[in-house]
Formats: sequence, structure tokens, C-alpha cells
Amino acid sequence: MENRPYKSPPPTPPDLETLVKKRLSSGSYESVEDVFRQALEAQDAEESWTDEECHALTAPIEREFL
Repeated sequence: MENRPYKSPPPTPPDLETLVKKRLSSGSYESVEDVFRQALEAQDAEESWTDEECHALTAPIEREFL
């Protein structure tokens, strides 16, 4: 493993810090990295949905409430 100098992370906005702390306090995550990893994996999955999958998910909601 390459020895690189430590760089501190950028400052976290208070609202984001609150959300992360909420997730950590739930006991479902062991670290801040776990919270961000899960969020990014969920976003990747959502972005990979096809138009048909999105429509299948939203159509029943639209029929009921719109």
C-alpha cells in the first residue's frame, strides 16, 4: 500500500451531519463510510432503472393520488 499524506475531509454541512448521525444512531451502520457507501449504492441502483421499471413503480401511485 502506498504511503500518502493524510488529507482531512472537507467540512460537512450541518444538515448532512445530522442525517449521518441519525443513521449511525439507528445501529444499522458501523461507520460514516458505511452510511455513504449505502447511499451511493442505492443511488447507483436507482439510476440504472429503465423507463419501464420507473413507470411500473410510479404508475399505481399516480393512479391512486392524481
